[in-house]
Amino acid sequence: MPKRWPPSTPPQDWWSGASKAPSQTDADGEPANPCVRNCCLDEHDVCCGCKRTLQEILDWSSYSTAQKWDLLKQLQQRK
Repeated sequence: MPKRWPPSTPPQDWWSGASKAPSQTDADGEPANPCVRNCCLDEHDVCCGCKRTLQEILDWSSYSTAQKWDLLKQLQQRK
């Protein structure tokens, strides 16, 4: 039987690392992406899933490790 893509049940770390808790790190020791795959922006351009602004989502990959940890701390307070 041929494999389906994308898989119906994504494996851990598929796509954005969303199945990790925000305090965990990825394979490179960087903070894990806080995406929880519930992507929907509200009227203020804030994601209903991870609570990041659209700009924070776009900038995540260019943030330093310290900036990522700082944002993760801020997100805990937003929820």
